Amino acid sequence: MQKVDLFDYYQNMSGMNVVLAFKGAISQSILVGLAEMIKEKLSAESSQSKTSKKIFSIFVELAQNIHHYSTEKIQISEGKSVGKGIIIIQENESEYLVSSGNLMKSGNAEPILKKCNYINSLDSVELKSFYKAQVKIPRELEKDGGGIGFIDIARKSGSKLDVQIKNVDENSSFFILSVKINKEK
Repeated sequence: MQKVDLFDYYQNMSGMNVVLAFKGAISQSILVGLAEMIKEKLSAESSQSKTSKKIFSIFVELAQNIHHYSTEKIQISEGKSVGKGIIIIQENESEYLVSSGNLMKSGNAEPILKKCNYINSLDSVELKSFYKAQVKIPRELEKDGGGIGFIDIARKSGSKLDVQIKNVDENSSFFILSVKINKEK
């Protein structure tokens, strides 16, 4: 195993303005711990409670997507496994960027990409209407992800969903979702 040069890693993350980075299994307890850490960090750094709430909510939604939909699973107890992935929050003077990534079945890539493109085609009024319509659909019908959560992320961020899908092999793809949140002025 090659040893990571932590100083270089630290400097690279600092140069990219990384506020938080997590890679691993997203269990419910880890999600709660990370969410609390984000809540404390953002409220301590900023008087922009509206922005902090948006970041917190989007982070939780992205973490839950990894928890539920990542095809890379970690067994945490008998009969219970959780998804593995990565979440990063970056910051500059005017905005935050919240990004997540996880493995998915290659067959799910195109439908999720279509959903995200459709969401990105809607203005705020259309997005609100679409959200209300989707809430009425029974949850069992949205088993593959990309439903209400993505709509909610777009609505809360006020930004387009930046989606990338990288082919890993014939069965797997790596799904990356990033969203910008403007700082309140």
